[in-house]
Amino acid sequence: MFGFNPPAAADGMGGAVYNTGSLQVKSATLSQNSAAGNNAGNGWGGAIYNTGYVVLNTATLSSNFTSGLTNYGEAIYSTGAIQSDASSTLLAIFIGTPPL
Repeated sequence: MFGFNPPAAADGMGGAVYNTGSLQVKSATLSQNSAAGNNAGNGWGGAIYNTGYVVLNTATLSSNFTSGLTNYGEAIYSTGAIQSDASSTLLAIFIGTPPL
């Protein structure tokens, strides 16, 4: 599934990818993506919103944005599993349940 920004007063989740299954990002850059919450919504995961399993191999996640009432994980917001190799560059990750 790709970027999910629902209509009405809702959260913006996954500016580039909304993942609930298995995802591999290999030799890729996810940049300049945005998860924007509408009205009183939150922005979660500027590049990736994950509740499944993500593997990052030689991946770069940079210059992604979240906006809304509250913002979590400009690169990745995840309540699932993330595996990354040493050659991946990840900026602004939030893992787990957001503070209320």
